[in-house]
Amino acid sequence: AEIFGDIDHEPSRRPGGPPHYAERRGGSRRGVRHQIRSLNISTLPSGAQVSAWNDSPVLIVQYAYLHSIRNFRLFVANPSLAAAMRNRRSDIHFLIRAHVTTPTLLTAFVGLVACGSDSVTAPVTPVTPVASTSPFGCALTYSAFNSSARVNATSTYTWSCSTTLRSLSGNGIPDHPVTTGNFATPIGAQSLAISMPVAPSIIATAGTRLTKQAVGYVLNGVKLDPETDGSCTATATSTANGAGCVAIGGRDPWVLEAIGGAFAFGTDESNAHVQPNGQYHYHGLPEAYITKANKGVAMTLVGFAVDGFPMYARYGFATATSASSAVRVMTSSWQKKTIPDAGRPSTSIFPMGTFTSDYQYVAGSGDLDECNGRTGVTPEFPGGTYHYFITEAFPFIQRCVKGR
Repeated sequence: AEIFGDIDHEPSRRPGGPPHYAERRGGSRRGVRHQIRSLNISTLPSGAQVSAWNDSPVLIVQYAYLHSIRNFRLFVANPSLAAAMRNRRSDIHFLIRAHVTTPTLLTAFVGLVACGSDSVTAPVTPVTPVASTSPFGCALTYSAFNSSARVNATSTYTWSCSTTLRSLSGNGIPDHPVTTGNFATPIGAQSLAISMPVAPSIIATAGTRLTKQAVGYVLNGVKLDPETDGSCTATATSTANGAGCVAIGGRDPWVLEAIGGAFAFGTDESNAHVQPNGQYHYHGLPEAYITKANKGVAMTLVGFAVDGFPMYARYGFATATSASSAVRVMTSSWQKKTIPDAGRPSTSIFPMGTFTSDYQYVAGSGDLDECNGRTGVTPEFPGGTYHYFITEAFPFIQRCVKGR
């Protein structure tokens, strides 16, 4: 939920504790409002975020006890406009949206503004967005002809950021060689206009399932779309046409996987192929892009998920919280079932791993959670952030996201 609210100037004390200020929805009991100019983010809860919003100035709050607020995001803006705002007699609002389920103590400095009154002078502390994925990927521009025989087109993409959104524009043409693959449709230019949060937060602990849609975009503008539109009936007898399986428009219960199953989807050396509209997209590790990045055995940022969290390929730190730990291949916690589901087409024709339902999440069996991610440090985010991995085994690319 998004809450526009006022922090009322009505300090009280818990036994042995600092003063706190209750948040109320509209209307002040004493007509005195706080604004927040800057905030010491070191004690903010996991998932909280701070960023600029609408160039509105804010004053500094000390020991602001925000009680029972759920899903709030605190926007902190330009302090240079504070003088102008001091003269405003209208209510001063701020938008809160982050994930707090219990009362949270925010430690910073305090300054009070009564409507139309002078403010208390307070020092300013620089504000850094918590879990913000800015500035990485905020100023990337590329345009070059890809002479690979399967491409033979210009690849273009631009990444930019505002205070709230990371945006991608481009044509979806890969910027790396494409030499294999059995594509029913040639690679064609698209018109991409994609936005995602620049300061993402976890809103779904178990993740939000995304079905038959992009879950992210590689930095080259090519989408990550792990699922297929193919399926089989329970009575399917082979992968041949008319034998119970289809590659496109499948609505039967047994959904086909693009990688590792009995059905050939014509993927290339980068685990990619082309949709009927000509859109090239990855179903697994974008190997040619990784080769072009030339990072070797190292954490390699390859893109961003649709919820704004970064995505890495194959390698991660052995200890999630230590950038000095060894780098190794990350393992998924999704495992192939040992016993097929009831009603499944025959394993003698369709070996286990052919269908999405052939896998189950087994917590703790690998390095990653149900969305193929974890929280930890990365080269780009040494302070730590939630991030996803594209892995060598199922789900290859995550099938759910933790953010909005």
